[in-house]
Amino acid sequence: MEHIFVSVYRFFDKNKTAYWVLLISLIATLSFFASQIKLEEDITQMLPLDEKTEKSNRILSNTKFLDKLVVRISQRDTSANPAPDALVDFADKFVENFNKPSIKPHFEDIQAKIDEDAIAQIQDIIYKNLPFFLSESDYTTIDTLIDKSTIETAMQNNYKLLISPASMLLKRSIIRDPVGITNLGLAKFKSLQPDNQFELYDGHVFSKGQKSLLIFLTSAHPPNETSRNALLIEALDHEIKLLEESDKTMEVIYFGTPAVAVANATQIKKDIAFTLTIALILILFLLWFYFRNLLVLPIILLPALFGVVFSLAIIYFIKAKISVIALGAGTIVLGVAVDYSLHILVHFKHTKSMATVVKDVSVATIVGCITTVGAFFCLLFVKAQLLQDFGLFAGFTLLGAALFSLLFLPQLIKILYKVDAVKPNDISQKHALSSVKMQNSKYGKIWITAIVLLTLLFVFTSRYASFESDMSKINYMSHKLKSAEKQIIIENTEGAKPVYLILNGKNLNEALENSQKTISNIQSHTKFDIEYSGVLDILISEDEQKKRLALWNNYWTDEKKQVLDILITQNAKQLGFKANIFNDFSQLLNEKFYSIDSQSSITLKKKFLKDFVNESEQGTTLLTIVKIGEENRALLLNLLENDPNVVIADKQNLTSRFVEIINSELNIILTLSSVLVFLVLLIRMDE
Repeated sequence: MEHIFVSVYRFFDKNKTAYWVLLISLIATLSFFASQIKLEEDITQMLPLDEKTEKSNRILSNTKFLDKLVVRISQRDTSANPAPDALVDFADKFVENFNKPSIKPHFEDIQAKIDEDAIAQIQDIIYKNLPFFLSESDYTTIDTLIDKSTIETAMQNNYKLLISPASMLLKRSIIRDPVGITNLGLAKFKSLQPDNQFELYDGHVFSKGQKSLLIFLTSAHPPNETSRNALLIEALDHEIKLLEESDKTMEVIYFGTPAVAVANATQIKKDIAFTLTIALILILFLLWFYFRNLLVLPIILLPALFGVVFSLAIIYFIKAKISVIALGAGTIVLGVAVDYSLHILVHFKHTKSMATVVKDVSVATIVGCITTVGAFFCLLFVKAQLLQDFGLFAGFTLLGAALFSLLFLPQLIKILYKVDAVKPNDISQKHALSSVKMQNSKYGKIWITAIVLLTLLFVFTSRYASFESDMSKINYMSHKLKSAEKQIIIENTEGAKPVYLILNGKNLNEALENSQKTISNIQSHTKFDIEYSGVLDILISEDEQKKRLALWNNYWTDEKKQVLDILITQNAKQLGFKANIFNDFSQLLNEKFYSIDSQSSITLKKKFLKDFVNESEQGTTLLTIVKIGEENRALLLNLLENDPNVVIADKQNLTSRFVEIINSELNIILTLSSVLVFLVLLIRMDE
């Protein structure tokens, strides 16, 4: 093997033009392709993904409900009396400012107020599809609503409302349904509310006590597109600063997945710059301290820099992108990459012959490179994308550095030697680093004793090392975000904590059927005292539609419809209503229903339930939020663990799964790398 590198050295030594043309062309080509690689800032890539967790991650990434920014507006003086009107005015200014053309492209939707037109549209959908919004228990309530005395009271109330100032808003609803059956369907939409810690005032969402107002902001970009979301966060911070300066009695905070992702990406960039700077400073200082010559430093660092460019160019052809976290962690291989050039330079100082140096160190360099690079490439067998990226980057960096050191570096060292930048045997034996002689029996015994004692100590203490089980510590959160999380999320969640269930199916109907089975399974375990919110009371499967339609048809007999029509007509006449004013309601009871109107279903999904329903080529997912006591949380997770149609978006559950994967993969990595190193050394020792 060494003859190949010696031959290359001698060829370049005689053909300097070929050497420089090849070197410059190679660096230019690699630099071009390395510059084309895409850097990713997704923090979730550091998590190991098996088939199940990968499916979970894919489904969660398409669930918009979990990716909202929640903006909280409150009075700065927490002891002051509630001032809901002032909060509403401030919120309206916030929305007005945030709808600037420069900011609008960065967010998809901003929900600050309940739209009255939307409520009217929902009422229309319910009215046109009323049988499908009524459950079996609702018919017990209807028995009460169509009772003679109840109808008399309802008609009197209808009369009072119609002659009141509110008649313009209520007239259409009263005429179409004087009994109030439609309200039973409208009540189903309360199931979308995650908990009871909120109330409405002037169409705005307030926390209980009306001391804070909430605005929900949906980014136009997925959470992993942090560079784009950073523009949204920057605009949000800017507008908040302006508004708080205009009214110093108000305070605005926000929290959500996009904000945490941007904070992580920003901190990662800072950490990479910091660690890279520290690593370079330490390496350069040690090299200068040893050689006492600044001209030597670029020569020693060149192979490492070439290795980085070489690695990025190769990875570009393999996958075209790399995690920026892996890139930052890759700085730890700088010290190893520098070793290759250091060996050659120091050996040249003693031999004075570059051909001899290349012959002596080439085999050792290649063998060392194979074992180290092979160990890093073992990371390709793990399920964490970030570790795979790190393995590729570190492995190819060292390979590039080793090849550069053996093929191109010798000529550069000779050039420096000719200008007296590198002089053979110019290292003083009194140098601090060269004065430590391991062959001295006295020092040798001390070093060996120290190593043995430290090894025994480390074997003992290593038993106490464990994996971090708190997933929240993986994410970086500033004090500002931690405080916002506490005020927005924790303080608005009393008692039972929510568990987010993502239920899936090949299509909407299958997803609805799977969801109903899962909820029924949970409810059948009476030990679970749960509350849940989701779309199951609003969107129903085809089988459930048939059941509800049968309930409607069986309930409304001709006799019951006739009696109800007579009661309404008599009371309307006594109160002075126009004749036939409630004909629409009679027509509703006599209408033939078959299934939910397709246009109504599309409107519900796209306009009112888009945070809970996601349809894609991979299938349909439905979000259901379950609130359960902490004492039953583990039982619920165990119950759903093996359900193939459920993804549990729960930190504790995901943590336990990740730890299991990491444990098994660490054993695989250690085994593979150990076998590789052993085989390489065995072959070389045999030779």
